[in-house]
Amino acid sequence: MGLDHKGSIPWIHPKQHWRSSSESGQGQSVGQSGEGQERAYTETIRSKQIQRKCKASHAPTIRRRWKESENSAVINMTDITFEEAWDLLKAFEGINMAEFFAGLGGSELMQHMGAGGWGGAARERGHNVHGYEIDPSLKQGDPKYHIRDIMDTTAEEVMDDFDWEELDAAVASPPCKAFSTASGNKGWQWDQRWIDQYSDLSGKDWRDDKSTGWHWDKLKPYFNQARGQGDKIGFSGVVPAASPDSYERDEQGAYLDMQGKPMMTRRGGQNVAMGGEQVQAAIDRRNHGLGMMEQSRKLMDDLKALNPNMFQVFENPATGRARYMDALSDLPMKTIDAAAYRDPAHSQLFGLPPNEDLFEMTPGKLPALKPTDLFGHFPSSFKPRPRIPRSYAGQYYEKAPRGTKSGIQGVGDLPANSLFPGSPTIDKFHLRSVIPYWLGHDFINAVEQDKGIRAPSLGTREIDQFNFNTMPNF
Repeated sequence: MGLDHKGSIPWIHPKQHWRSSSESGQGQSVGQSGEGQERAYTETIRSKQIQRKCKASHAPTIRRRWKESENSAVINMTDITFEEAWDLLKAFEGINMAEFFAGLGGSELMQHMGAGGWGGAARERGHNVHGYEIDPSLKQGDPKYHIRDIMDTTAEEVMDDFDWEELDAAVASPPCKAFSTASGNKGWQWDQRWIDQYSDLSGKDWRDDKSTGWHWDKLKPYFNQARGQGDKIGFSGVVPAASPDSYERDEQGAYLDMQGKPMMTRRGGQNVAMGGEQVQAAIDRRNHGLGMMEQSRKLMDDLKALNPNMFQVFENPATGRARYMDALSDLPMKTIDAAAYRDPAHSQLFGLPPNEDLFEMTPGKLPALKPTDLFGHFPSSFKPRPRIPRSYAGQYYEKAPRGTKSGIQGVGDLPANSLFPGSPTIDKFHLRSVIPYWLGHDFINAVEQDKGIRAPSLGTREIDQFNFNTMPNF
């Protein structure tokens, strides 16, 4: 039963199409079919106040917090008006947060490895975080860690997990393999749309003495100036190839990538030309990666439609192609260095409390720089940490030129039974993808500030009062 200054009212699930009259405080049923039913359904699931007012589980929280109030000697909850109880509860309200592609960072396995992940700090602070991942070995029994394929996941299913309470925040880290430049140009071809628009977009004529890649590099600044304005730009640099026949071949019959270089693979310790089946496999991987990103965006948009005030963040490496994809081109972008959220930069460069019991990707070594793009609708108080000057390489982050085995490239699989008897093998991809704890902390702290609430528990690691404006201006 939920509390009301006139008594109590029943908790009715939003799917039962119940809505409340704010003037009378009385429940009102709506039609059971047609447009009216759908409208009532939408209105109800969007109304967090109605849900909170009716939900029985909040009564103990109101009672506990009211008792703890220094200004009140009231013990009997019947003496508290609903408005007073509502204001009191709101100050300690928990946040509903969805973590897509949660990976290792959202798994209970992190209890054996140190805190981290997008939702690590949010969970410590008492918020309601649900993680979504496709790898069943990472679940470890957590009922809020859901094994689902993002391609088959709907907003309705996610809302069911949250009992149809509005989502305050959602984060997603789609796999970067498809967009990584480390994977080369295999499976991609130039997007003809920007080629056709080059002169209109850049104001310059196409130069036949220069490569297509040279022209794309010249167009990137115009792309970045146009992004984040609310409209999709309409071109993405590259798109998955239609088929192996989309590529030209050299005199030896080798497939040439979009840079005009033979597509090679390793076989028996030797570099050999890729065959048609291998090229098709690369195309399939690009299509799958792009499909996951597009579905992630659709899922996020569907959730945000239910709560326009929901914050959302997509994450992908800054060195990859994600920033040029149509699915994200209308979203504002911030770029960070992951090393800024790890020691030694965290404590030595920014003067923050030293890390304790946090996940370190490269224990005993400097962290990888890991430049990262963040796309989305951010809390206004979210201020990314300054990026680390490249002159600090070897001091605050590991020097790791492409092709070497240092830094993140040196992180391999974690064998089975390494954490405890029966622990699963953890793929190097999952280890390399864990979001730094302090990035998740700064994000959820900003969500709390923008919503004007306090976390149910502030946890053991707290830098709420830190003024990011005092950070070094590199």
